Amino acid sequence: MLLSNVYQVRNKAMRLIAIIISTCLLFVSIASNAASIDELVANKQIVVSMKLTNQTDIIPNEPAIYDVEVLSASPFFDNMELSYVDVTNSVVVPPSENTKLDVRSIDGNDWFVQSKKVIIYPLQSGEFVVPNIAVKVSINVNNNEKIAGAVSTEKQTFLVTESPNELQGLEYLVSSNLELELRKKSPEQEKLEVGHAITQTYIIKGDDLHTLVLPEFNIPEFDGVKMYKKTPNKRDEFERLAKIDQASIRQEVTFIFQKDGYYVVPEQKVLWWNTKTKAVEEAIIAEQTFVVGDGVPSANNDATNANAQKSQLSLPIMQWLIILIIAVFLIAILVALYRHRDAMMQSFDRLNNTQRKQIVSKCLQHVAEQNHKAAMMSLYQLASLIPGNINSLVEHLKASPKQQELLMKLQELAFGSNDKTDLTFSAEDAQQLVAAILKNKKTGAQVKRFTFSMDLNNADNKT
Repeated sequence: MLLSNVYQVRNKAMRLIAIIISTCLLFVSIASNAASIDELVANKQIVVSMKLTNQTDIIPNEPAIYDVEVLSASPFFDNMELSYVDVTNSVVVPPSENTKLDVRSIDGNDWFVQSKKVIIYPLQSGEFVVPNIAVKVSINVNNNEKIAGAVSTEKQTFLVTESPNELQGLEYLVSSNLELELRKKSPEQEKLEVGHAITQTYIIKGDDLHTLVLPEFNIPEFDGVKMYKKTPNKRDEFERLAKIDQASIRQEVTFIFQKDGYYVVPEQKVLWWNTKTKAVEEAIIAEQTFVVGDGVPSANNDATNANAQKSQLSLPIMQWLIILIIAVFLIAILVALYRHRDAMMQSFDRLNNTQRKQIVSKCLQHVAEQNHKAAMMSLYQLASLIPGNINSLVEHLKASPKQQELLMKLQELAFGSNDKTDLTFSAEDAQQLVAAILKNKKTGAQVKRFTFSMDLNNADNKT
């Protein structure tokens, strides 16, 4: 009897084990049969949705932002991918490579969530249609078994209202915050001279924007100024603390002044609609003026001159006599200087020889150290010591095409964007430029010693 009971218990246990094994095999069979994304969608194991996040009235140039979400009952194998989106009369930002990941509990069930943004900038008012978007997904089932395929969003529409009256027919941006900024790198000297260089960085940055819709800066060319523009640095990022998209463009421009003059860089202005205040605003960088050398004559103050003349008429006769004696003495000095001008220039030239040698030595040293900016400044200093030389090195070397090419190469290395890594400038090249500059030096047949004399007669007739 006892043995019979043992057999019955054993048989029940065997049947229970068989039921458990069958159930497990059934679940495995069901999972293995879900061999496609379509079946998971049909079984509501995958759900795709697309929703407009900014429900307020949208005006032209303001982004319409859609969230595309995929919910899965099983973990994802890879990040989702969106197909190309084309919307008529709009600018569509390519979806970011980054995918937002989340886990969400719905009706007591845990869902794995992936999402991406689709950002559309409408260029006019009216109704816009967003076509179906193919979403590539891959699901991880049965211990790293990958099921991949595509699901599709439903067609979407959104309405864009007319621009505010004050913006009708104008180009503008739409943002919650927009700024223009100018940063300068100027030479240490207060006064600008030929050969000096100034680097300015123009910056535009704004919230709820993308670099695709930001305008680039328009800096015109100037006669007498060599200009180098680096490739604009464009940056799009998501500010996690504020949870907003930010875009910025930085444009670096270097001005190399090659002539005396008065130069004006026009103002940079951007019109924008503030979504917070619902008002039109302007972001402005004021115009920049550069006075190089003697580019602008000093203005005379008429009132000051009139007062000075009145004061001079009231001076006593003795003071007028003293002024007359001083004037005669100064005239005598000027006449003497004029008669001996050639000897003075030659004496001055001898004095400058030492300076020229020092500058040439420094220039060659800067080239050897690849300090091309300092080498350019040395060349301008050398040219300033040559009597009768003109300010612009380019014009000075216009009769020597080869030396002009060498000068352009040195300027590119000194102030360019450094994109051309194949450019080289050797000490031999520097020596050729120095020789071309010194070629214009005036030399006399005979060096005369300068002696000062108050004799107003022609000193050359004395023996």
